[in-house]
Amino acid sequence: MIRPIAFTAALMCLTAPALAQGALPGQSAQFVRVQNAAPAIGPDVVLVRVAGPWEAGGQRGFSRLVGTATAGSVALSVEWVSDAGAVVQTMPLTSPQGSQTLPLARMRGETGPEDSALYLDTGDDTFVLIVGAPGQAKFGSASN
Repeated sequence: MIRPIAFTAALMCLTAPALAQGALPGQSAQFVRVQNAAPAIGPDVVLVRVAGPWEAGGQRGFSRLVGTATAGSVALSVEWVSDAGAVVQTMPLTSPQGSQTLPLARMRGETGPEDSALYLDTGDDTFVLIVGAPGQAKFGSASN
């Protein structure tokens, strides 16, 4: 009598995580995770970094720097994302001379009351991206 109870208890312990995650009997928990996964990031995205918060016209959200691989080089843009998760605006950036290794740069950020600064250190040069409300971004070499 003890063996069937111990076996049943062990079986329940093994299946409890799958049932807790919403798996139906006969489905693995791994299948449920894949089924409910967020959309994948495109294979051309090589860099994503949050710049900082923004607020304008009664809306709020955060800005981010996005780098995509295009024809052997990296194209940079700033995206302003609302608190609801919608991209409000995208602005392509012109990369300054010497910024070819930006996806490998060390990054640090500073957030202020009006805008945010994202510093990108490539080892040879330092670049700065100043981002404010949607549509306001300035990118270039940092003067040290």
